[in-house]
Amino acid sequence: MHKWWQQIKKYWWPGIIAVLIVFCFGPYMRLGLPVTHDGENHVARFAQYYLALRQGQVPPRLGPTLENGYGYPVFNFNYPLSNILSVPLIAVRLHPELVFKILAVGYVCLGAWSWWQWQKARGMKRAALGWSTLAYVWAPYLYNSIWYRGNIGEIAAWALVPLVAWQIERCREDKAWAWSTLTISLAAFCLCHNIFVMLMIPCLFGYALVRMRGMTEKKRFGQLLGAFGLTVAVTLWFWLPALVEKKLTVLDGAGLNQEYLLHFPTLSQLLSFNYSGGLSYPGRIDGLSLGAGLVLVLTLGVASVKTLLCRCNRQSLTTKIVVNDYLLIGAWVLIVLQLTMSAPVWRWIPFWHYVQFPWRLSLAWQLILCWLLAEMVNFWSLRLAPKWQKWLDMALVIIFGAQLVLMIYGWPRDFFHRDKIEYQLYSQATSTAHENTPRSFTFEIWREVAEAPQVASGEGELLGASVLNTTHKKFEVVCESEQCVIIEPTANFAGFATRVDGARATYVDNGDIGGRIAYILGRGTHTVETRFTEKTWPRLVGDGISVLAVVAIIYMATRRR
Repeated sequence: MHKWWQQIKKYWWPGIIAVLIVFCFGPYMRLGLPVTHDGENHVARFAQYYLALRQGQVPPRLGPTLENGYGYPVFNFNYPLSNILSVPLIAVRLHPELVFKILAVGYVCLGAWSWWQWQKARGMKRAALGWSTLAYVWAPYLYNSIWYRGNIGEIAAWALVPLVAWQIERCREDKAWAWSTLTISLAAFCLCHNIFVMLMIPCLFGYALVRMRGMTEKKRFGQLLGAFGLTVAVTLWFWLPALVEKKLTVLDGAGLNQEYLLHFPTLSQLLSFNYSGGLSYPGRIDGLSLGAGLVLVLTLGVASVKTLLCRCNRQSLTTKIVVNDYLLIGAWVLIVLQLTMSAPVWRWIPFWHYVQFPWRLSLAWQLILCWLLAEMVNFWSLRLAPKWQKWLDMALVIIFGAQLVLMIYGWPRDFFHRDKIEYQLYSQATSTAHENTPRSFTFEIWREVAEAPQVASGEGELLGASVLNTTHKKFEVVCESEQCVIIEPTANFAGFATRVDGARATYVDNGDIGGRIAYILGRGTHTVETRFTEKTWPRLVGDGISVLAVVAIIYMATRRR
């Protein structure tokens, strides 16, 4: 009986967390997905990414049927990790909406497991592991990302931060394959969400430096730089074109990137407990709940009071206490950076306007609060008598239960469902402000549906086509006049190349063409072939360096073994 009870106690916390994760994903048990801000767009991207691969794009950079069939280079600029992971699931004929559910649940499970292992590697007691993991799984930012915003990239970022931090702890302990797994997890994080890579990579690098301090520093520092350097190299196939070729799009002038100063939340919104899934409006009134929730707000208050009392009593400062103090200061700084008073800072720091919504800093803020909850529960579990520990557990049960009731009350009620073919033929842009539209593409896409190339001027006709899709077109044209202008129903973007009878054609443009692929043919019968290629210098350089980096990782991993 005693052994049986010990086994139950061993798996008590993991079992509770697993059951509650399943319970919290209850709305996924029905057909379709909740109506969210971005969910439908991400599901459509899964289908379009797979279609792009089938059309010969390696790696995919252009959504074939997006923008009414004229093509949209969303994959050249937007985080590809979830799209990549969706490919094998789409290939075995799973519905894209089911793929979204699988990835969302998988990310949350990966994040919970990584958080547990990370805090365990830091020496947290079992109670601290359990309560902090529950806080991590129930954090309002994650809840909003799943049920209200439907942003699979932010869900992935929430899961991968503790995964990377755990790998840093494994490197500190010199575990087998630790440096390889750190590089792989960092590379995955760098492809999960553009904005959070920009925000969190410096924090993760700083955390790694602090944790490895004093451990044969030269060797550790060299290995750390090597891991982060290899991560940059492995992901350069995406990041180099995304950074260099963004000037070819309307991204910098997009509304959300210019209006970020209108989306500062108020302090009461950040410290609220409600759950609502409206939009984020300019001004002081928001339809979206932006608070940290009951558990984390209480954690912030108690941690602040505890720290002040320790300083007033002049408690001796250990390294651990100093780190926690810095984290608490960081939590309050992140609060200030989400308020209107920080607007001058936002204007001063380069690239911050790409964050679009200042309340996105809540991801880092709420992760810090989950850390502080683990530290406080661990502190009390070491110092309180068993009787008082039971009272503490009872209080936490009541608080977490209250938050769970609030979350259930805020569950989504509206759902949508589309057939597979609708996602394969999706005609919208999959981005709110159409910010990845090529600058030269001014054609009104709703004027006509993209179907086949046409003779815009001159006398001529198309004889037939052996291939006819957004990525690759091959057909013959008979031009019966001195010259014919051929227009293909595709937005002209860097990488497209057309060959007429084997020779490279020169594209032309005017107000009527509006940035579509167009060229001039002389009299006669011509064979025309248009392809979307990797032949731009950022893509070729990025692809080459990434391939070499993958080879280097494989070589070093096998050599280490």
